[in-house]
Amino acid sequence: MNDFKAMNKGSVVDEVLEQMMGKIVDGTWSQGDKIPSENELRDMLGVSRDTVRQAIKRMCALGLLESQQGRGTFVQN
Repeated sequence: MNDFKAMNKGSVVDEVLEQMMGKIVDGTWSQGDKIPSENELRDMLGVSRDTVRQAIKRMCALGLLESQQGRGTFVQN
């Protein structure tokens, strides 16, 4: 008998996304600021690098961040 519930992988990404968006809303990260690297965010948030990467991708799709290869990720709002 399987008494495990399916994990909702998206929920962790959503939580990371909300925390990162909070940094923009509260002014910690301003327009043009370079945000911490994926590895730094991974360590700060205690999640996988893939989770951080997915949250960053979503924020880029929303126009809140812009990733520049070799330079980093920057706030666009």
